[in-house]
Amino acid sequence: MLNYQQLSKEDLIGELVKLHQRVDQLKSALNNEKAKSKVILDNAEFLQALMNHNPCLVFLKDEAGRYIYLNETYEKRFVGSKDWYGKTDFDFWSEESAQLFQANDEFILKSGQVYHHMEDSTGLDGNRYCWLCYKFPYIDSNNRKYLAGIGIDATRWVLAEEEVRRSRNYLEEIVAERTSELSLERQRLFDVLETLDVNICLLTTDYQITFTNRAYRERFGESNGRPCYEYVFGLDKPCTSCQCFQALETGQPHHWLFSAPDGSIIDVHDYPFTDADGKSLILKMNTDITERRKMETELARLDRLNLIGEMAASIGHEIRNPMTSVRGFLQLLGSKKEYQNDSSYFDLMIEELDRANSIITEYLSMAKDKTVDLQPKSLDYLVTNLYPIIKSDANLREINIHLDLNNPPEPLIDVNEIRQLIMNMVHNGMEAMSDQGTLTIGTMLEEEHVLLYIKDEGHGLKPDVIGKLGTPFFTTKANGTGLGLAVCYSIAARHKAKIDFETGSSGTTFYVRFPLRSDQTAVGK
Repeated sequence: MLNYQQLSKEDLIGELVKLHQRVDQLKSALNNEKAKSKVILDNAEFLQALMNHNPCLVFLKDEAGRYIYLNETYEKRFVGSKDWYGKTDFDFWSEESAQLFQANDEFILKSGQVYHHMEDSTGLDGNRYCWLCYKFPYIDSNNRKYLAGIGIDATRWVLAEEEVRRSRNYLEEIVAERTSELSLERQRLFDVLETLDVNICLLTTDYQITFTNRAYRERFGESNGRPCYEYVFGLDKPCTSCQCFQALETGQPHHWLFSAPDGSIIDVHDYPFTDADGKSLILKMNTDITERRKMETELARLDRLNLIGEMAASIGHEIRNPMTSVRGFLQLLGSKKEYQNDSSYFDLMIEELDRANSIITEYLSMAKDKTVDLQPKSLDYLVTNLYPIIKSDANLREINIHLDLNNPPEPLIDVNEIRQLIMNMVHNGMEAMSDQGTLTIGTMLEEEHVLLYIKDEGHGLKPDVIGKLGTPFFTTKANGTGLGLAVCYSIAARHKAKIDFETGSSGTTFYVRFPLRSDQTAVGK
C-alpha cells in the first residue's frame, strides 16, 4: 500500500490521475453491467410474455413432480387459479391420469431422452383436448434436475382424423355391404344361368371359350383351354362356315343355325358383349332344336295326312257307290256267254276297281276325326294272331320271321287299326329285304312307353328318302301308292303314339311308342 505522505507532489498528482482513470473505468464497467441487466430484464419480460400468450402448454416440474412453472394457457385451460406452485398432477387430474403422467415423467428423467406422445384430457370448460406433448429433462447451473414440457394443441387434427376414420369405416361398411350384395347378385345370376336349359358361353376373338353354363358343359363337355372349333367340332382350324364374329362386325345380334358333329341342329343367337376389362367378346346362346324340327316335320306330315283324310272322307262314299255299281254290272256281263272270250278283260277291270277301292279305304284311314275304339289289349296277343298270315307271306319271299315278345303292359289300342299298322310296316320291311333275311317283330316296356318295333335286314334308307317318309303318295316302289306308311303315321297319331326309326347299312328298325295308361307305371303292368 502506497504512503501518500512520502510522495512528492508530482508523484501524488500522477497517482491521482491513475485513480481518476480507474474510477472512470469502474463507472464505464458499471454502466455496461447496468445495460446488460436491462437487456436481461427485457429478455425475461419478453420470454414471460411469449410463454403466457403462447397457445401451447408450457410447464416445468422438479424431480418430485412439483410444478415450478406454468404458463397462462395451461393455468386457464386446466388449473383455473394461481395456486399451483409446488403442486403435482394428482392435484389437477384424475388418479389414473396422474399416475400415467408420473410414470412418463420418471422414465424421461431417468433416460435423459426427449419423449413425445399424445395426451387426451378434459378442460375446465368440459371440452375434450388433445395435446401433442414434448417432454425433456433440464439441468440448471446448480446441477438441479427438472422436467420441462411443451404441449401443442392437436385437438382439431385428432378430431378431424377421427372423423376421417369414422367416415372411412362407414364407407368401408357401405362398400362391404354393397360388395356382399353384388356378390349375392352375381351368385344369383350365375345360378340362373346354371339353371337355364339354353346353352350359354362367352367366346373371345381368338376362339377361346371363357365361360360356359351347366347346359353348355353337359351338351359339349369341358373346353380345357381348347379353341371352340377343336372343342366342339374336333377340327384343327376354324370352321369355314363359322358366323360367330358377325355380331362383333355389325354390332348387332346375329341369328343362325349349324349342324353339330352328331347331326343335331343347333339354333344360335350371338350378341356383342364387352367384358369388365373392356375386351370384346361374343355372348352365345344356343338351343338344340333337333326334336323341335322333327316335331314340326311330324306336324306338317300329319297336316297333310289330315287334309287327304278329310278329302277322302268327303268324296270317298260318292266314289265308292258308283264303283260298286260298275263292279256289279261287270260281274253280271262277264258271266254271259257272249263275253266269255273277254273274261280276262272283265277280271282285269274288276281287279282294278278293287285296287281303287282299297286305295279309297286307305285314304279314309288317314282322317283325323276317324272314330277309334281304344281298349286295353296285349300287343303280344295281337302279333301272335297275325303271325300265321305274316309267316305265309314271308315264306313266299324266303324270309325268316323272328318274334321277340316280352309281354309289356297292355296299352289302349284299336285292334283293327294297330293290326293294319303292323301289317303295313311288316310289308314294307319285307319289301326292303332280299331273300334269306330275317324280319324281327318285338315288344317291350321302355321307361314310360310300351314299345312295338319291326326290324328288317335291308340296305337302310337313303338320306334323300328319310325326310320324305310318311308323306302321302311318296314311294320308292314301282307299283306303290305311297300311302302305307302315311296311314301308319295317322293311326299312331290317333293313339297318341310316336313313330321313329333307326337306319343304317345293315337295315332299318321302326319303333312305335305307345303311352302307358294312367293306371300303369313303368315298373308295373
